[in-house]
Amino acid sequence: AVTNKVSKQTFEQTHLSRFMKFASFLLAITISACNNGSSQAESSSGTLEIDNVATVPVFANSATTTVVYIHNLSDEQISDISYISENNIAKSVSGHFTINGNSCSSIPAHGSCAIEFTTPILSAKGANVQGSTLIRANFMQNGKASYTQQLINYSLVPAKTQISAMTDVTLTSHGYGTVYLYANSGIFQLEKLTSANPQVKESNRSNNTLNASQVVAIELTAGEISVPQN
Repeated sequence: AVTNKVSKQTFEQTHLSRFMKFASFLLAITISACNNGSSQAESSSGTLEIDNVATVPVFANSATTTVVYIHNLSDEQISDISYISENNIAKSVSGHFTINGNSCSSIPAHGSCAIEFTTPILSAKGANVQGSTLIRANFMQNGKASYTQQLINYSLVPAKTQISAMTDVTLTSHGYGTVYLYANSGIFQLEKLTSANPQVKESNRSNNTLNASQVVAIELTAGEISVPQN
């Protein structure tokens, strides 16, 4: 296989332009995620927070296994965290949305963790095949039952021959968001993600190599911004 280097120049000129093309295609899903995916807790502590997350790309007749990041914003370690999925909505699928939260059952103070999940299998039949599920993290804080939750949207991706991305997220000041890169062919060594706004930078990455039919999660974080940024 031929290894393709994704340079800063190539990413900015080619890949970022493709991000704009996805915007109109994912508008409805984006609105849904922004309206329904914000973290909520039974207590006012807000100690755990799951990233605002882009639409997860799914290849035809296949399931996607990837991650979304969760942060412990408190000064203490939070343990015995359990994860469930609720309100699963999907079209033309088989299988179930599953969460592997074992590696994130305990998160240190001011730490983060990658929650692994797998989408259902999406069929290539029909148009706009997509689905969504609400993932919920349950935990105890100061003797009280609390939770945080986030809406995960996933969608069938069109057949392409090069690297593409799902980046429909909104970042608030000092907030986090998880976006996804994917490729239908080739092998890519991911060197650096750059942004036109210097206040947005890469925080975590699930993998530095992107192979065909693979999805790589990248977490972005915003600096001091006065208004939310898309």
